[in-house]
Order: sequence, then C-alpha cells, then structure tokens
Amino acid sequence: MRLYKYTTPYPNITEATGKILLHERMNFTSFSFPYTTHVGRGWLGNSSDVVMRNLCYTASSCATNPMKYLWRGSDGYRYTLSTNYTQTATVGSTTVFTLKARRIQDGLLYDLKVSASRFVQEGGAVFPLLSAVAFNASIPADASHGLLFTTPYSLNANLPSGTYFSDTAYITMVGIGPDASASSSLRLSASFNILTPTESVDISPGKTYSTKQINSTVPGNSSVYFLATDKTIGPTTRIWWGTWGGYNNLSVPLFSSCLGGFVNGSSVTALIKAQQYSDGSRWEMNAGRSADNYGHALELTLGSVSVNPWRSTLSTGCVLSTHPMAPIVIEARRWHAPSEYLLLYTFVLNITLKL
Repeated sequence: MRLYKYTTPYPNITEATGKILLHERMNFTSFSFPYTTHVGRGWLGNSSDVVMRNLCYTASSCATNPMKYLWRGSDGYRYTLSTNYTQTATVGSTTVFTLKARRIQDGLLYDLKVSASRFVQEGGAVFPLLSAVAFNASIPADASHGLLFTTPYSLNANLPSGTYFSDTAYITMVGIGPDASASSSLRLSASFNILTPTESVDISPGKTYSTKQINSTVPGNSSVYFLATDKTIGPTTRIWWGTWGGYNNLSVPLFSSCLGGFVNGSSVTALIKAQQYSDGSRWEMNAGRSADNYGHALELTLGSVSVNPWRSTLSTGCVLSTHPMAPIVIEARRWHAPSEYLLLYTFVLNITLKL
C-alpha cells in the first residue's frame, strides 16, 4: 500500500498528475479490499454509512430532514450507483429499498421501506438513487452533490410500535468521465423505535383528562414535576412552586381525515391547558410543589376557540388525533435530593378529540 502526495493542488488532479511517494507498507496478508472511500476536501464531513434512526411522518418532515451523503466537484456527480440488494423498486423520483427489519418485541421480520434519491447541486434536480445522470458542462467546480434517504410513514404505516433493527444494503459508487478513478461505498441500514402509547387521552371540548397519580416517597418525600421532552410541545425545564391556578400551554399537532389524513393531509396546532393536580390544588405542570406524601397527576384540557380558532372552521363530528408515529412524551421527575431529577415515569400520550 502506497501513500502519495500530488504535486498539483486540488481540484486539478488526474491519474497522470505528478506525485511523490510518502510512505509504503508491504506487510498485508492476501485478501480482497473493499472499494476505496473518498475523504478530504472532495467529500463532506457528514458523509458516512447511513443508519435510519426514525420515520418521517409528514411530507414536510421528510423533505426538510433527510439523511444525506454528500460530496463536491464539477464532475463528481457523474457516478454510477449500484447495490447488492435485490429488494428495490423505482417510485417517482426515488429508489425504494425494502429492508428486512426484526422487531425485538416479537422477533419477527417486517418490511421496512427506505426512500433513496440522488441530486445534482444543492437544491437541484432529484433522481432515483440508481438512475444515471447526464453530463452537464455548466456544473460549478465547487458544487455539492449527494444522496438523500428517508423512511416515510406513507410507505411504513403498517409497522406496529416497537424497536427495529434491519439488515444492510451495500451501495457502491463508481466514477465515470474525468472522475473515472474515484469510487466509494456505503452501508444502508435502520435502527429505531416506534413508541407505544401508555395513555389514550380524550380532550374533546368540555372534557378534562387526568393521568394516573405519581408520587415520590423513596428515599423520602419529594415534590414532583412534569416536563415535555420536546421544547416545541411544552416546557422542558422545571420551576419552583409556581402559582395557584397556574398552567402551561402544550402546542400539539393534530391530524384528521377532515384535514386529509395522516399521509398527505395537513395538521392543526392545538393549544392544550396543562396543569399539575395534587392535594386538591392545581398549578403549572413543571412546578415543584407539595412534598408530602401526595399523588401528583397531569391534567389536560383543550383550550378555548379563541386560542384554537380551527375549532370553528372544522365540521362538527371531526375526530382529530396525534400522529401514530409522534405521540406526546411527558416525563414525571422527582424534585428533592437525594435522587433529585430522578425519572419516575414516562407518559406516552395518544391524544384525541371529537368536535
């Protein structure tokens, strides 16, 4: 194996460019090497093996937060891509890989569909991952090109909640044209968890939902407080004492067949009044108070029409709910030492309402 330094600076490098031998190592046993992997200026730092960690559940979340594999160069986009994986199909502008994913809870294999595409220049045209891309002389020398991967809910709506680990698809990239000497490879797999709701929460107008009560008496009495795990949903930091009758607002996306359904529909944001209840009194959900041996519950009530104007625009009888892939997660924690901040319980809420 030889390590060379080119005498001509990047990007004006070809196989004929002059080079200086810097290091040579000969003590390798005889075995087959994998394809070389590009690193350095031409390949961006987050280019690596692709492990799908979650499902994107709306068209917007799939479009704005895909997994990316990126590189640069005027000719670098001219790669042919191939795979050892047989379970693929072309769907629109994507290549869909059907990975076999084992669900830990039952040990069974499920079909997990990963949507993969390639693009020429950031924000440019998108093609199925395994398609060829025609030569384009106008591509700038420093343009970024890449691959995009998502696991859309629309292709995986049949997966039950649980923890999944998939097999691996190997994808090989080989350059053509001026970049014919370049090659790379990556491995595509999945490892993620679909949460199982612990509570079905009905907050239809006129109703208040109260969770089971949580207390913390070991090792000694303590106040309890409730936090959202997502700061876009609700409070993620605690406060001391709070105010009598105080509350927080949870901002919860809700979906409905009245809005087009889970796959292609839109959502509304419901403002939900969230209070902690203990010993006959109520205050903010994230406030630590009432350290005696009392139970603490989280109470949820749908906000009025004035803060939820969509209530007056949707038809009577419409049923709305959180997305099956995005239940609301609330943690109950201990306030006082010892064991301050101790996680006492995790609520996974499937919230529904009927107008």
